Amino acid sequence: MVRVRAGVLASVAAVVLGAGCHAPALPPGRATPVVTVEPAPRADGIASVFRLHVAGLDADPGALVLFRGALDSYHAARLRSAALPSTLDELRVPGTVWSASPLPDGGISAAELVLAPSERLDAGETYTFGALGFGVLSTFVVTAQAEDYADRVWPPHAALGGGKRWVFCGDGAMPPPGSRVTSEPVALTWSVGAGADSQGTASDRCIQLDADEEPSLGLGSQASSDGGVATLDVGGPSTSFVVPPPAITGLALDPAPISLGAPPEPPAAAPCDPTTVALGPACARVLDDRVFVGNAAASLFWVFSAPTTMMVAEAPGQEFMLGALTPGTPVEVTGTVTDLAGNETAFATRITTRAAMPHLVLDEVLANPDGVEKTSEWVELVNDGAADVDLDGWTLQDSGSVRTLPHAVIPAGAYVLVVPAGYDPTSVLDVPPVEGTLLVRVDELGTAGLSNQGETLTLRDPSGTVASVFPALAASKPGVSMARRKPTSADDDPTAFGASAPPGASPGAPNVLVY
Repeated sequence: MVRVRAGVLASVAAVVLGAGCHAPALPPGRATPVVTVEPAPRADGIASVFRLHVAGLDADPGALVLFRGALDSYHAARLRSAALPSTLDELRVPGTVWSASPLPDGGISAAELVLAPSERLDAGETYTFGALGFGVLSTFVVTAQAEDYADRVWPPHAALGGGKRWVFCGDGAMPPPGSRVTSEPVALTWSVGAGADSQGTASDRCIQLDADEEPSLGLGSQASSDGGVATLDVGGPSTSFVVPPPAITGLALDPAPISLGAPPEPPAAAPCDPTTVALGPACARVLDDRVFVGNAAASLFWVFSAPTTMMVAEAPGQEFMLGALTPGTPVEVTGTVTDLAGNETAFATRITTRAAMPHLVLDEVLANPDGVEKTSEWVELVNDGAADVDLDGWTLQDSGSVRTLPHAVIPAGAYVLVVPAGYDPTSVLDVPPVEGTLLVRVDELGTAGLSNQGETLTLRDPSGTVASVFPALAASKPGVSMARRKPTSADDDPTAFGASAPPGASPGAPNVLVY
């Protein structure tokens, strides 16, 4: 680490990490706060994941704040007066703050305070570090050369009770197993292991951190085992938590805090019905080229080693898909499943997939075109299965009508646009369909066109079985479609749908969302 005076974050990088020009003058006899950066800054800036330590600042930990951008004199003065206007409050970066200097009797000293941003900062961007009632401590720049980074895939960010295992995965070089790291502000020691589970699955892109002791601090408590005080600076009530180290041997880690204490006891899992098979603690619906796994009882972390390597953090009540299987074939499904408490269980199940069957998905909807409303609208379907599908007898239902689709064969993997009779694919007002995209024409879409405010669309096969549902989503603006993130996204997943990225739609091609 590098220690520097407040206002100059790193003398070796004074041009990039220049002095905070609005730091206040201190009363006579009062020491200048000293800022420590962890890890040490480079010549072109600091890392995108870091901690800031402040010594000699007589303030509560909650006074530490971090903002996007450099502050002008007005906002610096408001920071000194501890009265943040909304224009400044909107620039605050969420973070975790604590005191790192316990006294021998277990109390807290003001010798050193710590702020750890709870999200990765943007490469090349400027940030301002300060304290309410004091002012600007420093202004700095995040290096433009992003370091190797690993997201936390377990436990989920919103989970209560982080248990004794964390899993991080990324594209960079993984640190070697066997080392130990310490979390803060509760000083727990964690062993670094290769892969996402005890079997070392995905060791080329994942590591696991396993606690050497049972994390036992109860939720809602503020006292850490080393006497520190921990506060979540995100506008809500404080809770006991830990944050991982900023980096392990050069690999930056997702800095989001992890709550401590035992997770809520899940209800008992329901037994599998005759149409499903048991897979570990869950039930699985076996189709042709895919298996749907669901568990309504608890959050679980699935790590599959066969028939493919795959990791899924499953929320209670959600279902996920294990795909790319061969229809009509015996399959060995093996892996591990870990609960929020960190308990891992291995599973091995033999299943036999069904014969190839149709898989049509409602993939994208343009309800608010730039062109003529009723005749420029379209609904995109994609054949996500391994077999061709004949649309004859399939139906598309909106809030006020049901349209029976005509005969048209959709090859496996192909896209089709269902369009009204007057649709013109050569119009320059909206994004045209990819050349060769099949157009299936119906008299009209919807009762009087598709609603710009959104309406649920339901696709049924000739037997009347629901094949796919597209939720009621209001069109963001003319010419922009609403789309499914990927064909395998669940119908009931609220994160699976959104507005299309520029140029605004992707008729006949894979979807790209703005977020």
